[in-house]
Amino acid sequence: HPLFRLWTGMDLKWMEDFCWQAVTFAALRPKDELFAPGSVATSAHLLARGDVLYAQEEDSSPGMHSSKHYVHDGTWLSEAALWVEWTRVGRAVAESNCNLLEVNAEQLFKCVQTEARIRSVAVEYAVQFHKRVVSARPPQAEWPTDLHVPDTDYPD
Repeated sequence: HPLFRLWTGMDLKWMEDFCWQAVTFAALRPKDELFAPGSVATSAHLLARGDVLYAQEEDSSPGMHSSKHYVHDGTWLSEAALWVEWTRVGRAVAESNCNLLEVNAEQLFKCVQTEARIRSVAVEYAVQFHKRVVSARPPQAEWPTDLHVPDTDYPD
C-alpha cells in the first residue's frame, strides 16, 4: 500500500514494529471462504499470491447488480476496514491456493498512536477516506465495495 511505503520512509523502525504487531499471514485452499456479505470487517487483506473470486449479489448490496470479479496478486480486499467501520458487501472465495497478508484494524489504530507524525498522516488519510465512502453513490460515483472505494487511490 502506498501509505505504508510512505510510513516506511518516515520511520523504518516504527514500520517494523507495526508489521510485527498488526500484520499476520493467512493461507487459503481452493473453495475456502475469506469473507461473506454482512460480516463486519476487522482486517484488510492483501492477496500476495493466488486467485480469489469476489461476488456481490443484489440481496447483499442494495442498489447494485449481481457481479463477479476475479481478484489477483497485489489486490487489497476490505481496505475500508482500516479507516471506517466496514460491513462487507460481497463474498470472497479462494479459486486456488492463496497467500494473504492481513492488517488488523485495531492493531493499526494502536500502533499509529505511538508516533505523532505517523498518527497525523493516518488521521488525515482516515478523514479523507471516510468522506469518500459516505459520498460514493450514483450518479456521481459507484457504490463502495470490498474491492474499491471511489476516489481513494493514494498515489505512489
